Amino acid sequence: MRSSEEWFRELGWSAFPFQNQCKSLIVSGESGLLNAPTGSGKTYALLLGILEMYAQARSLGLERDSLFAIWITPIRALAEEIRLATERAIAGMQLDARVAVRTGDTDAAAKAKMDKQLPAILITTPESMHLFLGRKEYPKKLQHLSYFICDEWHELMGIVCWIVFREDLQLVAVKSSYGSR
Repeated sequence: MRSSEEWFRELGWSAFPFQNQCKSLIVSGESGLLNAPTGSGKTYALLLGILEMYAQARSLGLERDSLFAIWITPIRALAEEIRLATERAIAGMQLDARVAVRTGDTDAAAKAKMDKQLPAILITTPESMHLFLGRKEYPKKLQHLSYFICDEWHELMGIVCWIVFREDLQLVAVKSSYGSR
């Protein structure tokens, strides 16, 4: 594994102050709300800390097929963008981790594969999350869950009540503001 700083340096990028602050808060175990303009780097602000914590958990014995983070978004197209960014970060940080998207568009074969081999990060929609939580084996599948990211949380206010199901779970809500950086 290499650090997010090394990966960013290789790309010629430097993290924005809010990205560094988010990473520090995530690593220190804080929950919170991230509100930043569209396209400003919110996804990486959250992913970098989560992926570094995943690497640490793996080094302490977390199995590869453990669900470590759930990222819920009401927009299917956004789920795919988050998947691509996550895969890029996983590759850039040289991690052994899987990411998967599970929405109403996910075919039965992919869902069956996810049931047998959980991804480290699951990106899903409220409807698919509701179906997941309705299954009798869901508590076992969530035993290693450490992060729950609620993207575009203002769109999900009607279903937020079921999010807080464990005291030790870090929650992060994300909202885009449509202004200039």
